[in-house]
Amino acid sequence: MTAPSEKDDSLQIDTEDASTSPDPNITNSDTEELLTTEDYLKDTNINRSNIRCISTSILSICGFLLPIFFGVFYFIIKDSHDINAQVSPLVIIALALAAYFLLRAILHSVEGVRVRNPPDSFISKFDRYRYLKSLEDQERASSENSIHNLKLALIILSVALIIFYINLNYNSIY
Repeated sequence: MTAPSEKDDSLQIDTEDASTSPDPNITNSDTEELLTTEDYLKDTNINRSNIRCISTSILSICGFLLPIFFGVFYFIIKDSHDINAQVSPLVIIALALAAYFLLRAILHSVEGVRVRNPPDSFISKFDRYRYLKSLEDQERASSENSIHNLKLALIILSVALIIFYINLNYNSIY
């Protein structure tokens, strides 16, 4: 299947592969349906709304986790004097790094959620489709970046807490 061209407002689906389809309910007459640019516009808008939903969810998760990061950071530093344990500088660096990646995830999520509506002055439907497709690609890239940054932040937080736990138990033995 290929994207619609500027001259043609529809798309012919290749029927050679459909005849060898493992699904017996699909016949050649079923696959000869033409897709219009309107179909592409509709699919692109659905994809954009799904990407925005994911970015909004990531933004909510990050907004919930950031105060937790700062709370853990604060109480580890504050309570390290009370528990007679020396907090490893690795823990503090890891927590700061995790907070940095969490802030990056928030910024990428905001970039993905930012509303960018296309102008109404397009020459053709294909130009509108190309514009919406480029917006979809930008939003998808921002969403993927925020997901990766959130994963990194959670991994680094886990490592920092494991180091802190090991350090705490090692110091309490002696």
